[in-house]
Amino acid sequence: MKNLFKNYVYTATYQLLLLILPVITLPYVSRVLLPTGIGINAWVSSVNSYFVMFAVLGLTVYAQREIATQRENKLKMSHTFWKIEFASVLMGTISLLVYLSFVIFYEKYTFFLIAYSLSILAVIFDVSWLFSGMEQFKILAIRNIIVKLLAVLFIFIFVKSTDDLLLYMLIQSGSILISNISLWPAAMKIVGRPTKVRLSEIFEQIRGSFQLFIPQISVSIYLTLNKIILGIFSTKEQVGFFDSSDKIIRMIFSLFVAVSTVVMPRVANMYVNKKFSNIQNLLKTVMSITLVVLFPLIFCLYLFSPIIINVLFGPRYINMIEILRLMTIVLPALAIANIMGNQILVPLQMIKQYTLSIVYGSLINLIIEIPLIILFKSIGATIAVICAESIVTGFQIKYSRGILNLHSVFTPAKRIIITGGILIVLAILLSFTNLSFLNLIWISFVLLFLYSILNYKIIKYMLKIEK
Repeated sequence: MKNLFKNYVYTATYQLLLLILPVITLPYVSRVLLPTGIGINAWVSSVNSYFVMFAVLGLTVYAQREIATQRENKLKMSHTFWKIEFASVLMGTISLLVYLSFVIFYEKYTFFLIAYSLSILAVIFDVSWLFSGMEQFKILAIRNIIVKLLAVLFIFIFVKSTDDLLLYMLIQSGSILISNISLWPAAMKIVGRPTKVRLSEIFEQIRGSFQLFIPQISVSIYLTLNKIILGIFSTKEQVGFFDSSDKIIRMIFSLFVAVSTVVMPRVANMYVNKKFSNIQNLLKTVMSITLVVLFPLIFCLYLFSPIIINVLFGPRYINMIEILRLMTIVLPALAIANIMGNQILVPLQMIKQYTLSIVYGSLINLIIEIPLIILFKSIGATIAVICAESIVTGFQIKYSRGILNLHSVFTPAKRIIITGGILIVLAILLSFTNLSFLNLIWISFVLLFLYSILNYKIIKYMLKIEK
C-alpha cells in the first residue's frame, strides 16, 4: 500500500500540474496569438488528435496490462515489449503517412499541420506503458513535469506575437516527442536489445489493443456529438456553458483517473498470480478512499460554484451555475465506473464486457440527447451525459459481480455513502440561503470536519487491512 500511495502522489502531482499550467499560460497565449491564432491552433490540434488516436489504437492500456502480468519473467516481458513496440511503430507509421497525405491534398494550414505531425511521431517513441506496467511512476512523473515546465518556459520566452503561431505549435508537439524519446535509455536498460518478432505476433498485439480502442472512440464520439448537436439546436453560448462545465468536471475527475493509473497494473499482476483475496482487499480500500474524497469535492463544487465560475470565467458566465451544479451529479458515476471498468474489468481481461458497457451508454446518449437538448438546451445535454454515464456504471457493476464479491467491496463504504449523501443535501439547502461567503466558509468547515470524524475510523481500518 505504501508503494501504491507513492505512485499515486507522483501521478496526481503531474495531473495537478496539467490543471494548473493552462491557468498560467492561457491568459498569455490568448492575448499574444489572438482569437484567430487560437482558433487555428484548436482546429489543427483537433484534426491531429484523431490521427493520434488511430496511431495509439488502445495500445497504451493494453501494453500496460501485458507488462504488469509478465514483469516477473524478464525474458518474456522483454519479448512482449518488442512485440508491442513494433505494433506501435506499424500503426504510428500508417497513421503518419495517411496524415501527411491529408496535409498534401488539403492544401491549407500546411506548415501548421506538419508541425503537429510530431505528435503522431511521438506515439511511435512512447514507451511510458513499460514503466506504468512495472509500477515505476516516479520516472514518468519527473520526466513529464520537467518537460512540461520547459515547454511553458519556451512559450513565454519565444512566443511573442501572432507570427509565432508555428513556433507555438512546434513547442506543443515537439515537447511530447522529446518527452517520449527521453525514456528510451532507461527502457533499454530494462528490456535489452530487440528480439526477433514474427509479423503474426505484431498483428496479435494490434488485434488485442483494438478491443480497447472501441470504447475509447465511443466515448470520444458521444462527448463530441453532444456539443455538435447542442450547437445545431441551440446557441453557441449554450455550447460554451456546457463545454466549460464539462471541462471542470473532467479536471476534477482526472485526480481519480490517477488512482486507476497506478492500481490497474497492480490488479493485473495479482490476477495473473491468482491473488484474488488481495484484489478484493485492495479494491475495497480504493472504493472507500475514492468515495470519502469524492463527496467533499462535490459539496464544495456545488455550494461554491457561483464563486468558482466568477473567478475562472467572469460575470458573463453566471447562467452556467445551474449547469455546473447539475453536472456534479455525474461525478459518483464516473468515479465508481473508474474502479469497476479500469481497475476490475480491464486488468482482469474482461474487455468485451467493458466495451459493451460503454457502447450501451453511448447508445442511450444518442437516443435521448436530441429531444432533451431541444427541450432544455445545455441542461438537456447535461441530463443526457448523466444518464449515459449512469448506464455505463450500472453495467460495469453488473459485469464485475460475476468475478468479485462486490458486497464486500461496497460494505465498508456504506457509512461514507450515507454521510456523503447528507453532505450533498446540505449543500443544496445552503445554496438557497443568502449567507455571506465568510459564513458559508465557516459552516462548510464545520460540516466537513464532522464528516471527516465520522469516516476517519473506516479509512484508518481499511489502510490497516491493506498493509
